[in-house]
Amino acid sequence: MKIRKHFINHFEEQEDIILSEAFKNTRNVTWGLTPTTPMHFGYDPVINLLKSLHQRGYAVNITLADLLTHFSKDIDLESIGGRKSYFEHFFRSFCNFKNFRLTTSTEMMNMEDYLKCLVIFSGTESISTVRESLPKEVTAINRLGLYLFPFMQCLDALFTESNVILGYRNQEKVYNLLESTDLMKVFFKFRAPYADCIDIIYLKQPNDIKGGNLNKSSSKTRISIHESNYSLKEKISSVFAPPGIVKDNVLLSIFRNSVYPWQYCRMVLPPEIHKYEDLEIRYGQGDIHPNELKKLLHLVLSYRIHEADNCIDSISKRWINIEKLRHFNHEFNT
Repeated sequence: MKIRKHFINHFEEQEDIILSEAFKNTRNVTWGLTPTTPMHFGYDPVINLLKSLHQRGYAVNITLADLLTHFSKDIDLESIGGRKSYFEHFFRSFCNFKNFRLTTSTEMMNMEDYLKCLVIFSGTESISTVRESLPKEVTAINRLGLYLFPFMQCLDALFTESNVILGYRNQEKVYNLLESTDLMKVFFKFRAPYADCIDIIYLKQPNDIKGGNLNKSSSKTRISIHESNYSLKEKISSVFAPPGIVKDNVLLSIFRNSVYPWQYCRMVLPPEIHKYEDLEIRYGQGDIHPNELKKLLHLVLSYRIHEADNCIDSISKRWINIEKLRHFNHEFNT
């Protein structure tokens, strides 16, 4: 199966890709999610793309990396398993995904062919390549299981017969394994090729509210879907937004990813900034001050938080200490 790579910098660019001739016959998309923190707005670039694909008839497959969370965060599997209903409610009710399947790494491991692939691959020369694809902090942990997780990410896509994979650019080394001869040889021992091509879409890694890498963020520097009015206001007030400067402006990035793609959010925007391009121009010209824009963002995100939080029942949220999460100075630890 041929591998094609696509790189997206902004939300608007995705339309050009998914409407291209190359995507004419693709119908299965997959994304992997580590269930370590509650849902937050940093996920919006991926969620926006999933929504666009789902609206065009794609089946959405999401795999919760419960085993990776277990090994890297030292959280027991039973506790992590209880989080599945939380993410199920979010994607089915809030995102309105109908043609949707949520699985865990543990459930994938229960497939006999999947497990056999892991065992066979662990004895190939490619295992050193897998190790190189892991972050330094993970390779420092002497556990073969962790070395296999990049391979498991690839297997998740193959065993769900997904011909579109979503990931961030820092995952490129992981999905490069799909071009490995050893990997495909192992997979084809148990399954026939299900597509001529697999398209991998890499999105730019989002920033936290301070402008840092979202991968290294904390609950203090990202906005969750469970914020109180107070914590939301405090976090928005600290969003990085230099007046008149568009480049690397986190406030504008939040509008681009978390406001404009959501139709009911655009309805509250003033007519003069009904399009993102207009907002960027007016902001760059100094016609709109960051504080003015932050007040508008508070209004919009308050509504989104209310809608999202109501979609998830209290039982599914038991693993989250909501009160502590909503305290602006508290660090959410998993």
